[in-house]
Amino acid sequence: MIRRPFYIRGKSSMSIFGGLTTGHFCRFDLLGNGNKTLYIGENCEMGDNVHIVAHQKVTIGNNVLIASKIFISDTNHGDYFRSEQSSPDIPPNMRPLTTKSVTIGDNVWIGENVSILPGV
Repeated sequence: MIRRPFYIRGKSSMSIFGGLTTGHFCRFDLLGNGNKTLYIGENCEMGDNVHIVAHQKVTIGNNVLIASKIFISDTNHGDYFRSEQSSPDIPPNMRPLTTKSVTIGDNVWIGENVSILPGV
């Protein structure tokens, strides 16, 4: 069941295995180039205002319960993974986008107001 309004950019990059329920105002930002970047397992339930950004790969396992106001992203504005990090003097929207995959296992409960960032 998908509750409206629901926003999805790049739906060709999504793979859902059945039983997905979303709350109101969910938003998925995907590349949309045909490469699968968002995988959602069976029987996942999402609350309201869940925002997922998947440019490389976000995997959500089976039977995952996601509360409201959640942000999950595999993408950063800038590089913060290596010793040479992006300069804070450069505006964030001018920094190169970097990605690192995100994996959420089976039978996980993600509580209210959580942010899951690249590499988790």
